[in-house]
Amino acid sequence: MAFALTSKQLREAQQQAGRKLVTRLCYMEDGIQVCENFSRDWCAWWSRRFNMTETAPACMNIIILVPASSGYLDVLKTYWSDIPENKKPLLMDRWTCAWASDSGHLEILQWLRSQGCAWDERTCHWAAAIGSLKCLQWARSEGCPWNESTICAVAAERGHLSVLQYASSQGCLWHTEMTLMAAKRGHLKVFQWLIYKRCPWNKERCRREGKPNIVDWLDELDPL
Repeated sequence: MAFALTSKQLREAQQQAGRKLVTRLCYMEDGIQVCENFSRDWCAWWSRRFNMTETAPACMNIIILVPASSGYLDVLKTYWSDIPENKKPLLMDRWTCAWASDSGHLEILQWLRSQGCAWDERTCHWAAAIGSLKCLQWARSEGCPWNESTICAVAAERGHLSVLQYASSQGCLWHTEMTLMAAKRGHLKVFQWLIYKRCPWNKERCRREGKPNIVDWLDELDPL
C-alpha cells in the first residue's frame, strides 16, 4: 500500500485489488488518526531516503510519526541517531506521543518520553479509544494529563470495559450519554456494568436507540 501513494498507476492497482483508495499517509477514521500498515522495511527505506533529501521539520516530523504509530522502535532509533542534534527539538511534538498511544505501542511511548517528547490529553484519550489499558495506566503513572469528562465516555462508546473500570476508579466523570453510547453500539457488557454501578441513564432512549441485544436484555430486566 505504501508504494501506491507514489504513482497513479499503483493507486489504480490498489483499487483493482479491492482495497480502499488511500492517497494520504494518514487520515481520520471514526475520530481517530489512522496510519496505514506500513512495513518495517518500507519505513526504514523511507527514513533513509528522506534523511538524505529532506531537511524541513514538517517533512521530517512525518518520518517520526509513521514508525512511531507502526511500532517500529528499531527504525525510529536508527533514524533518530542520524538526525542533527539542532533539528531534534523540532521533530517530536505532542502528536507523536498521541500516535504511539493510539496504536497501543507502550515501548514506543516510553522511548519517546525518554527523548523528551511532550504529550497532552490526546495521549490518554487515544489510548482509551483503542482500549490500550497498559498505555493509559503508564501514561497516568507518569503524570500525563487527561480530560476527566471524556475518558469514560470514549471507553464506553468503544466498548472497552477494562479501560472504563480503570478510569472510573480514578475519579473520571459519568453522565447519561455514556450508557446511551454503549447502548447504541451494542456493547452489552459495558452497558450492564454501567447500569449495575448506577450510572445515570435514560431508559427510554436506551431502549429506543439501543441495539437489539441491549433491548433484549432490558426486556429481561424489566418485562413490559
